[in-house]
Amino acid sequence: MASHNSHCVVITFPLQSHINPALQFAKRLANSGARVTFLLAVSAHRRISNNTSTNLINTSSPITFLPFSDGYDDGIKSGDDGKNFMLEFKNRATEALTDLVRASEEESCPVTCLVYTLLLPWAAEVATSLGVSSTFLLWIQPALVFDLYYYYFNGFKDEIMKVVNNDVDAVELPGLPCKLTCADLPSFFVPSNAYSASTLAIFEEQFEILKSTAAPPRVFVNTFDELEPEALKGVAGIGGAYCDRAISSIGVFGREGLVGHMLWRGHV
Repeated sequence: MASHNSHCVVITFPLQSHINPALQFAKRLANSGARVTFLLAVSAHRRISNNTSTNLINTSSPITFLPFSDGYDDGIKSGDDGKNFMLEFKNRATEALTDLVRASEEESCPVTCLVYTLLLPWAAEVATSLGVSSTFLLWIQPALVFDLYYYYFNGFKDEIMKVVNNDVDAVELPGLPCKLTCADLPSFFVPSNAYSASTLAIFEEQFEILKSTAAPPRVFVNTFDELEPEALKGVAGIGGAYCDRAISSIGVFGREGLVGHMLWRGHV
């Protein structure tokens, strides 16, 4: 993926749990020789710049940080309209990404790939429409969670909801190592979760993009063989899912021995 001729853009949702893994991934890309531009909201940029332990926002940084205003420069607050926040973030991030891609083209340093975190399914479509050749979803949760969402949106929703509604004690899904109780499932599957409907709609859009676009994004997941062997194999061979160890040498999240897997390549 990365080379000295690569210009990778990393864009993340402005939550700490998204910023940290995206930042670690960006560092690994930069260390592998790629030019990396980190596109992020002003609020996320402030979090990084105020954290001296990151030691990245300085003149010698291998990463170029490009903050943009999403209309919530101090971050989203309790009581703010969540739907309006998501819409503003999408519109303004799309504009920022478009400007970056076009400016990079004019400067003879075209963007060759986009890496984006969860809750930004539109990012892949925007990048593809601008001629970016490769798009990658950075799955910042375990491979097992990827499997669960995949099955939820691909024929097993009714079986999963029987567990959520306490009609049965557990559900068994293809390829996974054991039966799963309600406590094992993502909290967004529970209808009483205030964010369930809106978040599941975004995840469903994400999985539809993985399956349906002409040039579907690939997926990087933070795991390694010995940690989740069954989960990595759980969706392999179904639709466009597969496991690839080709990027194992990158050591995606920066810890010794940790292997990043590419879990999805689109149509095979």
